[in-house]
Amino acid sequence: MDDPKDKKYTRPGAQFTFNLVSIGRFDRFLKQVVHHVDYVSNSARTVLRDVLPEDEAKELEDKPGISACEKFQANRQLYLEMMLVRHVENFLNYFSSLLYEIFTHRPETLRSSDKVELSAVLKHPTIESFIREAAERKTEIASYGSFQDLLELFADRFGLTLGEEELIQTTLEAIEIRNISVHNRCIINRRFLSRTGRDPADLGKTLVLEPAYVEALYFVLFAIVDRFEDQAIAKFGLQTISLESLPKSIGTVGPRYSPQNNPCPCCGGAPTAHDAQKE
Repeated sequence: MDDPKDKKYTRPGAQFTFNLVSIGRFDRFLKQVVHHVDYVSNSARTVLRDVLPEDEAKELEDKPGISACEKFQANRQLYLEMMLVRHVENFLNYFSSLLYEIFTHRPETLRSSDKVELSAVLKHPTIESFIREAAERKTEIASYGSFQDLLELFADRFGLTLGEEELIQTTLEAIEIRNISVHNRCIINRRFLSRTGRDPADLGKTLVLEPAYVEALYFVLFAIVDRFEDQAIAKFGLQTISLESLPKSIGTVGPRYSPQNNPCPCCGGAPTAHDAQKE
């Protein structure tokens, strides 16, 4: 996979890629934290065994406790569902946002047989304002349908296609997994079976996710959007930007970190030892 920083994107493409990379970065960060906790814990136990009385050291040896990795493993299904849902939501948002981008950049694509009241047009101070509202309305209508309907709209109206059938089926299955995760606690229902072609014997079972599946989905979604971006930019001449031009933050919730009250910037809690080390 090429370095995302070296490419130009539509604004929806840049936002998708930025969020995709951020999700992957958070995944790596959390796993590093889990392993670091175990490393620190094991190091501390090693030191304590050398300094504690023999009976206490033996008791420490006999009661190793549950490691952070084991706790993480016990909650793996929930974590993988969260990661998958975030990936799929980011993916779906890209297509809705790109549709709006095409409508506003090329207003002629808004043409249809739909009737528009004159009063709805005259309430806008400029034609650009009317175009934006019409684009929003059409984008919302298209987004309410299924993803397959949205793909057909892109293909039939704009000549933009998703790519290989295998990639399409992978994304459609991921979307259906997202649906049962959000709406049915990842328990397989009849709708999921009918849309994915899975074994009917799986009805009522929990769909267990594997890390390799979610990791592979990361690259599949990136490849699909990367190809779609090239098509859309070439066909409609959409404005492109780099990842570096995206806003770094949209603000914070709650009080900002400041040296005056010096709360921990990691968790917002009271000052700790590592805060003092930074000064």
